[in-house]
Amino acid sequence: GTLWAIGDNQYGQLGDGTTTDRSLAVEVKVGGIAVTGVTDVSAGDNHSFYIKSDGSLWAMGDNQFGQLGNGNTTNQATPIQILANGVSQIAAGSNHSLILKSDASLSVMGLNVNGQLGNGNNTNQNSPFQILASGVTDIAGGGNHSLFLKSDGSLWAMGSNSSGQLGDGDTADLSTPYEVETNGVTKIAAGSSHSLYVKNNYLWAMGENSDGQLGDSTTWDRNRPIFVPGIEGTITDVIAGGNHSFYVRQNGSIWAMGSDHVGQLGVGDDLYKDKNVSVQIPDSTN
Repeated sequence: GTLWAIGDNQYGQLGDGTTTDRSLAVEVKVGGIAVTGVTDVSAGDNHSFYIKSDGSLWAMGDNQFGQLGNGNTTNQATPIQILANGVSQIAAGSNHSLILKSDASLSVMGLNVNGQLGNGNNTNQNSPFQILASGVTDIAGGGNHSLFLKSDGSLWAMGSNSSGQLGDGDTADLSTPYEVETNGVTKIAAGSSHSLYVKNNYLWAMGENSDGQLGDSTTWDRNRPIFVPGIEGTITDVIAGGNHSFYVRQNGSIWAMGSDHVGQLGVGDDLYKDKNVSVQIPDSTN
């Protein structure tokens, strides 16, 4: 499909050639021609990516840490091609990025102050740097941490661990990947400082919980994975926002938990009241 963008544009992250904020959607163009054939998109704090049907990766916006991966640190107000082919998934963290290619390899770029690139150091990367040559099936970029899933169902984490979001029982940052689970994981999501995953159709969580985003009925941070209680039915997907979380059940219902300071949970009642247990989002079609 065609690509449209809306919102903050201070760094050119909307890709329309300006730095003007947009309250109405604007069509993204390259050389005056509308971008079509888009198969995936991802947005960080101030940078954006899209993948086209030919497997090419394109980027725009803030690049001060090299998070666009184009070999420099110059911001881009129009889309620039990063890779010509072979890209299957892109995940943008706050100021870093992860690339999953069709050969199941994992590459990283951008801010690395907390080790979120997982390459064993804390040096920023302004071009894609491969950390795994094969075996990766899913990726997620958090605030300053990263998650990836391997084909054997194992879950790995790296980067900032200030709230225990890496799940290793500590709060020290890790610059090399840590194996959180050895098998059974099917879905992953990374928020600002929390992490979620689905294992054996159940939801697990770790990290910051100040707004109840882990959904365990407390506001205690967790530095080990916890099984989220009270959730019946198969979990098919999970999504993490800044300090809030969503999951989807097999029946198609969507549930939310965590910060609701500006109504981001979409539950329609108790506006601005955080939820430390999940609440079903009303079906607007009914």
